[in-house]
Amino acid sequence: MEDPVLLALAPARATVLGLAEGEAADLCRLADDPWLTRGPEASCYEMIQRATGAAGFVPGIRVRSSDFSVLTSLAAAAAGVALVPRLALPEANAPLSLHPLMQPVTRTVHTASRTGTADRPGLRHLLDVLEETAAASLTAPA
Repeated sequence: MEDPVLLALAPARATVLGLAEGEAADLCRLADDPWLTRGPEASCYEMIQRATGAAGFVPGIRVRSSDFSVLTSLAAAAAGVALVPRLALPEANAPLSLHPLMQPVTRTVHTASRTGTADRPGLRHLLDVLEETAAASLTAPA
């Protein structure tokens, strides 16, 4: 499946940018903002580098964390802005403004199993739950 990546920032920062909740954001408008990212060992770090590079800038990274809940909490506290895959968004705990990107970015999520095991009841159940969760996440409001 394709998992859309969203811009996460404090509601007050979204207001300054004139972004209504859920409105598409132009990353080039955030070139001077501090960025909150995963570390270089994570594939999402490279995704952020490519997305901001395509928008014409190198992000000024303020914080690196391997935990998206840390990054979104910091974004909600106005410590910076973050790009977060939709499926990686933690349960709502702090006010956060979420926005799709004008130039959409997605991550591809795969599952793999050994040949001949896809019909095993436990594995079939896991794959069904993953598909349902992914479908629900993609249809839920940001």
